[in-house]
Amino acid sequence: MKFDKIVNLTIDGENYKLLYNIKALMGLENVISTKNVSKMVQDFPFSYTDTVACLFVGLQENHHGITQKKVMKLLEKWLEKDSLVNLDNLIMLALAKGGAIGFTDTHCSEPAKGADKETEEKK
Repeated sequence: MKFDKIVNLTIDGENYKLLYNIKALMGLENVISTKNVSKMVQDFPFSYTDTVACLFVGLQENHHGITQKKVMKLLEKWLEKDSLVNLDNLIMLALAKGGAIGFTDTHCSEPAKGADKETEEKK
């Protein structure tokens, strides 16, 4: 079974596909402030700079030729109707789908597969 790793975004009536594969994740670590995706997600919500970097890198696979300038305009359009936190939540989902981070209680209400009963009882 193939797991869909794409998170669809609609910004200003246009559809965009956010995807993080290993190439994208390695590129992302070169441009985010922490230089480490795991550290960046611990400082949620992301800075505007890191949000733009995440969008830019995550959109490149399906939107060839997208520029940082275009991504900044997309962020401005998003913020006219929604919050940075909601966009960052979608980025977190895409990062999780790409395997960069695991689903945690913050982002998924179901227990992790393989969690033992003792761990579950402590919650």
